[in-house]
Amino acid sequence: MAKLFLMMFGILELMSGVLGNAFVLTSVHVQSLSRRKSVHTVFLLNLVVADMFVVTCVVVLVLEGLLATWDSTMSNDDCRVRGFLVVFFTGLFVLFVFLSSSFDVY
Repeated sequence: MAKLFLMMFGILELMSGVLGNAFVLTSVHVQSLSRRKSVHTVFLLNLVVADMFVVTCVVVLVLEGLLATWDSTMSNDDCRVRGFLVVFFTGLFVLFVFLSSSFDVY
């Protein structure tokens, strides 16, 4: 019963995250057609990309870990590599936001 609840919750979160981010992406694109692109537009686009990464990768991996048995096949090194990749790409997106905002200032 708990696994079914987790699967339904994961599917619902995945669908709502993808649809919500697609809506934001569409509205920012429509807005940028009529106006000049600004720092806020680039920031929102970076947030959408980062959130899509979190929704499609991290949520699925967390659900996979929760639904797996306790004697899972993922080793300690695999867990560390996945954690490093999440932190690395999140930092990369934040760095890109800072660089793009400083590029617009100058």
